[in-house]
Amino acid sequence: MEKSITNICTGFISLSVLIHLLTVSGCQHSELPGQFTEGFVQSTDGIELYYRIMGAGPDTLIMLHGGPGLNFDYLAPDLEPLEELFTLIYYDQRGAGRSTLLRNPDLLSVDAHVADLEAVRNHFGLNKISLFGHSWGAMLAAFYAVDHSINLNKMVFASPGPPRFEPYFPKLRPNLMAWMDSTIHEETVRLMAATQDTTISARESCQNLWEVFIRGYFSDPDNLELIRSMRGDFCTMEDEVIRNTPVVSTHTMETISDYDLRESFPDIEIPVLIITGTDDFFPVQAMREWEAAFPDSRLVLLENAAHYPQIERPKKFFRFVTGFLFQ
Repeated sequence: MEKSITNICTGFISLSVLIHLLTVSGCQHSELPGQFTEGFVQSTDGIELYYRIMGAGPDTLIMLHGGPGLNFDYLAPDLEPLEELFTLIYYDQRGAGRSTLLRNPDLLSVDAHVADLEAVRNHFGLNKISLFGHSWGAMLAAFYAVDHSINLNKMVFASPGPPRFEPYFPKLRPNLMAWMDSTIHEETVRLMAATQDTTISARESCQNLWEVFIRGYFSDPDNLELIRSMRGDFCTMEDEVIRNTPVVSTHTMETISDYDLRESFPDIEIPVLIITGTDDFFPVQAMREWEAAFPDSRLVLLENAAHYPQIERPKKFFRFVTGFLFQ
């Protein structure tokens, strides 16, 4: 695996200072819990991507959050055990979080997301990289692998989106809401609309929505104690960014509405771990298609878990992930 970045000082630093520090030595990355380095990477089209580096392990992972349109704040807290072993580079993908707000559909394509990931790799001077992608983030890793496999060491697909659009994505929303009775369904639709109401706080509306909607991401939607133990937060973004989430998601997915990656990796020898819960809203068949797509892959299915096995089955999840990465 790529060795970790060790020449960036801890704490908040502006982009100009960061660029300077990247050219000098003697400044160690923090090993103190809860401390991090943050800044911005400029992509090839001038878009700024906010990043945060956490952990101080000897090997580096680039962490790809789900969405599109979310930021990494929903993901990072529940993956904290990885910080003890690896240096983790998270970044808010284009149009989301603290990165440049985008509404222009011409700037919201999968190709642009792939270029962003390559810009992150180049910014930190990394040769071969290992990727950890959750949900849509795993799909982004796969699209990156199509043209940049030479830059890859290993990939972890955690509860990935499927390797093809049909027949899985048309069933996504019904699968997510299948647990709801009519009252909860109506309330969820109302809460979705409320996030677009400019007369009220989008952040508060977002929190009210996810309080209900997140239940469909877990194996047992009624296990509220477990669900509320999730430390990640979907709603840390500014109001205008939250309201723009459907724009980012819709335009990005429109660029791959007929994608099929099943035959895209016959000569890619990099190891790939696919790990998910048996009760995820993306069915096991889609995971088996990912397994078949990569010559050197392993599929791990965790029972009594769904889209967040790192929360529902943390011991098994982290044992499989770390074991794979240290292999």
